[in-house]
Amino acid sequence: MRKEVVSNDVLTRNRSLESFKRRLVEMESRTGRVDELEQLLRNMSGEDDAFAPLVAAAGAVGTPAVQAVLRSVVSERPGDWRTFSAVVSTLGGLVAPSNDTLNFLSRLAQQGEGDFATTAALAVGASVHTLSQTDPVRGERILESYIAKTENPRVDVEELKESLAVLGNAGLPSTARAILAQTRHPQADVRAEAVMALRFIRIPEVEQRLVQIIESDVDLEVRLRVVDALVHAPVPDSFLPVAQRMISDVKKVPVLLREKAVDLFLHFELDEPHKTSLRNWILLASEREPEARVKSKLVSAAQELMSR
Repeated sequence: MRKEVVSNDVLTRNRSLESFKRRLVEMESRTGRVDELEQLLRNMSGEDDAFAPLVAAAGAVGTPAVQAVLRSVVSERPGDWRTFSAVVSTLGGLVAPSNDTLNFLSRLAQQGEGDFATTAALAVGASVHTLSQTDPVRGERILESYIAKTENPRVDVEELKESLAVLGNAGLPSTARAILAQTRHPQADVRAEAVMALRFIRIPEVEQRLVQIIESDVDLEVRLRVVDALVHAPVPDSFLPVAQRMISDVKKVPVLLREKAVDLFLHFELDEPHKTSLRNWILLASEREPEARVKSKLVSAAQELMSR
């Protein structure tokens, strides 16, 4: 019952999230506080339909006082995933995160487990990406601290993976060297994390290394992650022959990888003649394909290319 009342109250009294954002700014300019926001969030469950939009509206205001309220809500609800995911993702998207907020997110990444730690690490990375444009000196200082962790031979594996998650979501070419080094780590789960951390970095060194990994890494999961990393953006043309080799080599390339490689065909930026040529190649490959699930996916890919 309370959940419905609070949701209706928020949406009715404020008419829209935009008007609520204006009220927050006015309130803080007059009093230096945002008590109404704090009261509303504390009276709402993370499962309330209005909770995430309200948090996002607060994040759009993003003043230090608002950031403090958002941090306190997370701190007061340990283990509450709905609250955590909504608030931490919003904190990671702030235009001007305070040092307190960045330290808060870093602690969550270091002390959390599973999805909680990963979400916090991604939020730190997103913050660093923003700072690279708004406050480069500050952003670079944070980046260097995480790069140093990847270069420390005594760092434990979980902290290493956390650092890779941060660097990966920052998505800056200056991190490529540190991430690429971890694609040769002896543990497959670290190599997989490093591959995903390269998803936003499109430079020749990264592309060349990803080709090597998808064709030769001893762990199948690491090779599959290459496709996951590549499809976050248009796939470089250099991967077209690689994808075709994956499909054609039915004896050496595992079925799961050949099936996954089909995804690459839908992410190349090709002109019409090259698109037609690729579509024809895919149809021919589907006729030769011995595995039903790979054949089905190839046919679907060809049909999708025709519709574009």
